[in-house]
Amino acid sequence: DFCAIDFSGEGEIIDESITTFYNDLVIEETTNWDSEQFYFMSDLIIEEDGVLNIINSSIGFSKYSKIIIERGGILYIDGTLVTSLWPCSNKHWQGIQVWGTASASQSTAGAQGKITIVNGGTIENAIIAVRLAKIDGLKYEAGFEGGIIQTNDAHFINNRTGVKFYPYRNMVSGVEMDNLSYFRNSEFLTGAELADESIPEDFLHLNGVKGININGCSFTNSRPEQEAGMSDRGIGINSYDANFTVSWYCASSYPCEEPVLSTFTNLNY
Repeated sequence: DFCAIDFSGEGEIIDESITTFYNDLVIEETTNWDSEQFYFMSDLIIEEDGVLNIINSSIGFSKYSKIIIERGGILYIDGTLVTSLWPCSNKHWQGIQVWGTASASQSTAGAQGKITIVNGGTIENAIIAVRLAKIDGLKYEAGFEGGIIQTNDAHFINNRTGVKFYPYRNMVSGVEMDNLSYFRNSEFLTGAELADESIPEDFLHLNGVKGININGCSFTNSRPEQEAGMSDRGIGINSYDANFTVSWYCASSYPCEEPVLSTFTNLNY
């Protein structure tokens, strides 16, 4: 329980049993973490050709820390909680950046970073849980669009923004193809006041992308009306010059006997 950890000032953790990284950790090759608990006071960086598989673990990040998936890097989150280091002390963490190559297709080897979230993998308490771009501080650096996110049974909980796409065209031999990113059977939820008391913005922010498939996903703000008015409840899907499909999901073979529908509940549409 992160809320039960005893802290003595920012950056000093009174629990020597938990591995804490105070300097950037760089993943350069295939690395597996299984049933681990790590704290990051710094960044976790997955370089080109680096693959990080995190399974059934809990990873906490400080206010200024983030995960960077560089071009050609891969992060696989399986049944793992990725959260803020201080979820009980009004602190978000920065979230995950997935770097791409705007001038290359998503099928070009080594050109795009990729994140996959499955089997209950959860990202919570981030300013932006996942952004498909490169941000240096507050500066957006053009040319790094095109990263890929694919989810199945993922959970995005109490983030200011869930997933943010930036303008990118997946061009193959002069023809624009659908983006390879998709969301299946996944949950987007605001269930409490955000860590920094800010107002939730949007669960999916789609800007200038084509062919994002959203199947069997729920978009919900479950806070009582007396705690959050309609204008403060966030938007399900915020779209600018984007093409996307919202439909149902079927975990079994066709014909589907129990389809999972996509739902939007108690949001500021």
